[in-house]
Formats: sequence, structure tokens, C-alpha cells
Amino acid sequence: MKKNVTRLISIILCAALLFAWAYTAAIAQKASEENTLKLISYNVSGLPIEGKKQGSAGSSGKKKARVVGEYLNALELDIIGVQEDFNFHKHIAAKMCDYPYKTVHSGGVPAGDGLNIFSRRGIFNVERVGWNEASGVLSGSNDRLAPKGFIYAVMEIADGVYIDYYLLHADAGRDEGSIEARADNYRQLASHVNAREHDRALIMLGDFNGSFSRAIGDDLYGNLVAVVGLTDVWAELHNGGNHEYGDGSDWNPTYEEKIDRIMYKNGGGIEFTPLSFEYTIFVDEDGHTHTDHMAALSTLSYTIKDPPDNTQELKTEEPIGRFKMFAKQTRAVGRDLWLILTNLKELFD
Repeated sequence: MKKNVTRLISIILCAALLFAWAYTAAIAQKASEENTLKLISYNVSGLPIEGKKQGSAGSSGKKKARVVGEYLNALELDIIGVQEDFNFHKHIAAKMCDYPYKTVHSGGVPAGDGLNIFSRRGIFNVERVGWNEASGVLSGSNDRLAPKGFIYAVMEIADGVYIDYYLLHADAGRDEGSIEARADNYRQLASHVNAREHDRALIMLGDFNGSFSRAIGDDLYGNLVAVVGLTDVWAELHNGGNHEYGDGSDWNPTYEEKIDRIMYKNGGGIEFTPLSFEYTIFVDEDGHTHTDHMAALSTLSYTIKDPPDNTQELKTEEPIGRFKMFAKQTRAVGRDLWLILTNLKELFD
């Protein structure tokens, strides 16, 4: 009888220990799953232009935008940053039902900057900043005809835990004026980051229109990455952590870099670790792409060590009324007409 009681107690203790172990493992696994951010940067080619130049294979802008929205919504991401989201924004947004937080659309061409965020995490204090320098009206990728720049926002990635978020679209083109403008874009962005009041961790993504190995003078590394102390996820995972091209002798990536990028910086008690990075192309049933860009897709894990209190007032965006948007569009059309008339010489340069 005594042996049976002892055996029963042993069985109960073992069962209790197994239950405690399983419960602890489940909690740890849950925490591990929750402490990740899945991100994408995608130039959706939302200009009011049909045809292969914009990657649409002749499909209408509205149809293409709805399909792109369906693709993005199905990916189950945490934060989505898009560029060139101009004239067909509402058709993309209509399909993004799994993302309760969205930036207020700044307008179509030529008034809007084409930048928008769709998120499952709270978005606060959205600030849209135009570039100080842009190149080209009728040449150099026509960057002066749209107010490109970057979005800065504060994001709540966990209860009471905040990071800074940057989404950008840099000046395009490889002509001398575009290269100089893009270099200035990088310097302007670096100055904004380094002037922040709070030393929070940050994520930066977008269409940089530049790469580390494309040594043409814009110097993505020297003008931005090194100045801010950023880590590029592609470089970390596919280039041995090497961001500086130099003379190219030590440059041996395992995966080709593109101009769309995802970067981060640790700080404020938050530490990121990159888990994955890839470029992906969304295609229709006929194999046609929907934009002229590949999407940059990444997963970051993060640990929360000792985040400081956020003393900054948090505000959500106010919608733009119809009259205000109409006035904004009208001013932008007038501005562009004047730019075109006064820069006709670019057609002959």
C-alpha cells in the first residue's frame, strides 16, 4: 500500500512538472511569435499611366490597384509602406481590411507625395516632409513634378512601447542633377533622424533609388547609413554585414541588392534582430507584374529591455476635407504648369 501511494505521488509530481514545462514552453513560444515585425516596402506604380512602363501590362490603374491591395492584405504583415500610391489609393485601401491603421492619403498627382502606411500597429504623429532638393521637370525622371519626400511617424509596437518609423521615396535618375539631389535627400533624412528628441529604435524603409554597390556619387552609405548608424537588413543577412562598397574587392553578396530597402537602428531599450529578407514579385495569372518594382520583404525580431517612458504627446492624423484637397490639387496643377513652361529648355539639353 505504501509503495502504491509513493508511486502515485511520484506520478502526480511528474505530471505537474511536465505540465509546468509545457506551459512555460508555450508561453515562451507565444512571446517569441509576438515579438516580431513583418514588414514590406513596395512601390505600387500608382501614376495615372497605362502600359508596361509602369509594370501594369496594360491593365487599368483601378484594377491593378485592387489586385495589389488583395496581395498585400493576404500577406499577414505588421507594417506596409508603399510609394507612388497616387491616383488609385482608394482602390488599394478598399482591399486592406486587415489593417486598421492607415495614413491619410495626401492626394493624387501632382499634389500628393505617393507615400502611405498600412499597419496593424498604432500610428501617431505623422509628419510628411518634402525634399529640399529635386531634379528634373521634363527630364531626370521628372522628380520636380511631384512633392516626393518622406514620412516620419511614431509607432506603438507593443503596449506602451514605441519606435520611430521612416518611409521614403528618394529622387530618381542617374543624370548628374538627380545624383546630386538624391545625395542631398540622404543628408536631409540623416539630419532629421539625428535631430530627434527621443532616442527611440527606428525602422526605415522605402524606394531609396540607390544602392551601396552603385557607386555613382549619391553615396547611400556615407551620406545616410554611416551618419545615422543604420543597419541595412539586406547587407546584414546577404552581404556579411558589409555596407561599404569601397573598390568592390571585398564585395561578395549572396543575393543581389535592389534600390528598395529596409533598415533599422536599435535604441530606447529596443533591440532588433533581422530574421529574413527577400525581394518578391507579384504577378497575375498570365505572369504579368503589376508594378515596375520588386517588393522588399523582411521579418525583424525584437527584444524589449528597458524602454524609457514616452513623454511625447501622441496624436492621430486629421482627415483632409474635400475643399482643402481640391485647393491643394489646384495649386499643384498651377505649380507644375509653371514649372513646365519655365523649363522647356530641358527638352533640348
